[in-house]
Amino acid sequence: MSGLAVLPAWVVPPPGQVRDAHCIAAVRGELELDLRGVFAAFEWVTGGGPAPVTRRPEPLTPALVRAEMLLADLRAAGRVAELGDDVWAHLGVSRADAVVLDEVWAQGVALTLAWVLGAQRRPPVEIPRRDGRGAPMSAAQLYAEKAATRHFLPPEDRARFRAEAEREAARYRQLAALAASALT
Repeated sequence: MSGLAVLPAWVVPPPGQVRDAHCIAAVRGELELDLRGVFAAFEWVTGGGPAPVTRRPEPLTPALVRAEMLLADLRAAGRVAELGDDVWAHLGVSRADAVVLDEVWAQGVALTLAWVLGAQRRPPVEIPRRDGRGAPMSAAQLYAEKAATRHFLPPEDRARFRAEAEREAARYRQLAALAASALT
C-alpha cells in the first residue's frame, strides 16, 4: 500500500478520510473481490499504482481521473468502455481504451474516483466518523449530536438514542482498528 504523502491537492475528501478508506479497502480487499477496484483506484490516486482501468502511465490530473471514472462507470453498467471523441476533447485528455473490463472492479473504481473528485458524497467503503482529535466518535458524542436535534426527548427516545449511539461508536472503533491494521 502506498503512502499518502502524494495525495493530490484536488482530492475533495479530507486526507484522514481518504487514508481510512484506502486502508480499509486494502485490508478488506484481500478477502472481498468487490473491493479490489476500490483499492486499485486509491493506489493510483495516492501514487502507488497504474490507472485502474486504462493502465495509462501519464501523470495524474483531475481531467485524467474524470476520464478514468467515466470509463469505469460505463464498464460497471455493462456497456462497452469507450468514450466519444467529443468527451476526450472536452476533458483535454488523449484517448485510451479500457484494459480492465471486469464490471465489479469497474464499479469499485467508479465509486472511488467519484468520491475523491467530490461527485459522490458517500465513501466507497464504510469509514469511521472521527472527532476533532482524530479518535473514533464516542457514544457520548454521538448521543449529544442526536439529542441536539430535539428540544424535548421523551425517555423512550433517550434510551433509543443511547442504544443507537453505543452501536455506532462500537462500529466506528472497529473500523478505526481495521484502518490502523493496514498501517502496521
